[in-house]
Amino acid sequence: MTRVAVTTGPVRIPPTYFVVNHLLHMPDVDGRLFALSAEVDDPAVEPLVETSTPYGVPGLRGSAAAFAAVRRQRRAVRDFAPDLVHQHFGTWSLAGSGAARDLGLPFVATLHGYDVFRRSDAVRDFWTWVTARNLRTCGERATTLLAVSGWLAGEAVRRGYPAEKIEVHYQGVDTDFFTPAGPDAAEPLGATGGERRHDGRDDLPEVLFLGALERRKGVADAIEASVELARSVPHRLRVVGAGSQEALVRAAAAEHPHIALEGMRDRAGVRDAMRRADVFVLPTQQDGEWREAAGLVTLEAQACGVPVVVYASGGAPEMLDDGTTGTLVPERDTHALAGAVGDILRLAATDRRRLSRAARDFTVARRSIRSSAAELSERYASLTRRSRTESP
Repeated sequence: MTRVAVTTGPVRIPPTYFVVNHLLHMPDVDGRLFALSAEVDDPAVEPLVETSTPYGVPGLRGSAAAFAAVRRQRRAVRDFAPDLVHQHFGTWSLAGSGAARDLGLPFVATLHGYDVFRRSDAVRDFWTWVTARNLRTCGERATTLLAVSGWLAGEAVRRGYPAEKIEVHYQGVDTDFFTPAGPDAAEPLGATGGERRHDGRDDLPEVLFLGALERRKGVADAIEASVELARSVPHRLRVVGAGSQEALVRAAAAEHPHIALEGMRDRAGVRDAMRRADVFVLPTQQDGEWREAAGLVTLEAQACGVPVVVYASGGAPEMLDDGTTGTLVPERDTHALAGAVGDILRLAATDRRRLSRAARDFTVARRSIRSSAAELSERYASLTRRSRTESP
């Protein structure tokens, strides 16, 4: 059995399940997550997490505690005596990469986006120097760098990460948890063809936006497209999430009764919201240096049997099968967004069911956490075998 220390910086679970999710699906791996600091609110995950400093301490006191915790995190990884160290995010990677170097072990790092976009930043102050050092060291010490999409892999090379180390590894989502609605739940119109739902309500079709209410995630575009579409296709737009554009959403909901802001949801609440939806929209878009590296929420929706409409931006297009499980539209084209959503809502019942099944099948076959974990487990085993062979 391969013994793996997964390392990361500050983390909250939920929502950041992906830093530990593979460990939960690899029976042949004995693993533990070593976080610089962590806030864990899931009994199933808590035993796997070891933290080096309290989470969320503000100001200079928190910064000083974080720096002191790097040394403790590095020591904790060494004491665990792993066969391999796997870092999530190139930021705050000094403890993980240092422990791997101390022990002479393979060091794998998964790049998620921010750690790629920041790679080309100029050093302006102490914090940008710290970030640059972490990112540079991560690239230099890594045995393998895993990018969460092909698009991000190309960006990583363009911004200075060593091309010979980079491989694509799709993170995957839990298709055993994210499933279509069962017989006792309200099924989406894509499954029922617009008939009465199981809870007895004659509902309009529902379009779902779920994510951070920020410019980069495109909630304003979702609203604009929905207002346009409502003139010809009656529907509800449900907005689930929180963020800096919450006031914008509230104002839109006050003006347009078909729009509803529903706030944050826990993991089960996210699944329930997706199961009720007929179309999921992700109008993710460029914001400065940032673009969507992947978009796991798109996969979660499809795993629930919900077709998706997504902007062709960053790595987001790799999370669907365009024309089969949903539709890609040009970035920031709200008219095209409205049209694509309307096309799905107008489909006949049989075509909606076909689209729903295709969305689910795509995610299970090509983007599930099970297949992702199996691929990662094989990678771990290969790297540790090679490391033992090369050891004197």
